[in-house]
Amino acid sequence: MTSQNGSVDGEPPNIAARLAARLTGLGLDVDAALPGPGCVVVTTPGGEQLRVRVPTGTQAGAFECEILSMMAELSSLDEQATVIRDFGYKLMQSYEEVNALFRIIRFMGSAEDPVSQMQLLCNIAHQVMPFGWIAVLLRDSSKVTQRLRGCMITSGSQSLGPALTDAAHDLLHHSDKDNWTRVLEPQRHALAAIAGCEVVHETIAHDGEAIGILLAGAKRSENGEVASPELLFLSGLADFIGTFHENACRYEEQRAMSLGTLEALTAAIDAKDPYTHGHSERVAMLSGAIAAAMGMSPAQVERVRIAGLVHDVGKIGVPEAVLCKCGKLTDEEFALIKRHPEIGRRILAGVPLLCDVLPGVLYHHERIDGRGYPEGLAGDEIPLLARIIGVADAFDAMSSTRSYRSAMPRATVLAELSKGAGRQFSGEVLDAFMKVDLSRYDQALECRLRAAA
Repeated sequence: MTSQNGSVDGEPPNIAARLAARLTGLGLDVDAALPGPGCVVVTTPGGEQLRVRVPTGTQAGAFECEILSMMAELSSLDEQATVIRDFGYKLMQSYEEVNALFRIIRFMGSAEDPVSQMQLLCNIAHQVMPFGWIAVLLRDSSKVTQRLRGCMITSGSQSLGPALTDAAHDLLHHSDKDNWTRVLEPQRHALAAIAGCEVVHETIAHDGEAIGILLAGAKRSENGEVASPELLFLSGLADFIGTFHENACRYEEQRAMSLGTLEALTAAIDAKDPYTHGHSERVAMLSGAIAAAMGMSPAQVERVRIAGLVHDVGKIGVPEAVLCKCGKLTDEEFALIKRHPEIGRRILAGVPLLCDVLPGVLYHHERIDGRGYPEGLAGDEIPLLARIIGVADAFDAMSSTRSYRSAMPRATVLAELSKGAGRQFSGEVLDAFMKVDLSRYDQALECRLRAAA
């Protein structure tokens, strides 16, 4: 696009055009077709020639010197404009890089899915850096957190393709922690040759050991060569990825310890009644399967599963004589049983890891018709989490032997659930439950029966 002053794509007009415009503005004749006598010929740095008529009474030599001085001034202004323009670009690029690193730092401590977080990190870097693609490849090693193990995460429009991916894996296999950046050249390295461009290679480390590599290639510039500021940014980015991975590892360790404690606690509670042994684990399994059948994300499915695992933790506050009673409960005894959702909520309220599962613990005995407990919620007032656990809980209760009755046949259980649709149970949740493959549940129940025999 040409601007009003004759510039193209934001560049200043050439010196010949600007010099001609300035001379014309001074009332001088400027025309390449002017006859030779009485004119001076000036050649610009771009090789263009200008013929300027010498004013009457002016010496040609002195006049030519004035024009050359004017042209030198315009050249100097061009150089200054170029310096300012380059400085402005570099300043803007530095701002974008600092802003990108700030955004990366903000989510480094997040407990979200590390694969999604790593993808976001690569996307941010790709938006800021002038590379066609950026990739992170992590080793399939016990040093790498489970959910990132063996992952290759890329960002950019260019498909890396199987050949480049294989070359990246080979490079990863030979990478070590050396604390320096490598620029791979097509003439010297197979990966860069396959990519057809220079490729930046940064090592990602954890506890002093190389666990992955950061790659960036297809730089968008005239010569495609990687510059020093870009190497510094990518070096810092690799360090951030290493720190992010360490945070992910710490989170996974804490999560595993917490879940191990919860599983031990729920197993101890289930063990208070030999007939309910394994109940919480089976409800957790079914709840997660229902959530998956409803199209929830893996992270949401896991939260539902954990809610199912701890849904009966409040029974720790119910006397064993009541929990294990063979006959019908009295009104007073049933009142004690009905307290377990609230007791469970109070027990778990102080655990930050479980704050989002508390509604499932508190409301899993509510009914769609409003006749449940502890608050008599109805319909959509009942959190979806609790509605899911309610179905899973009822299915397992009817499918397993209890102190007061034998296990019901599968057909009878399914008929009872269907009978309760819209009254006790959510029709939406029941529809999802009917899609669940119960083979794993049946195996778990069979193991429980064999252990009890």
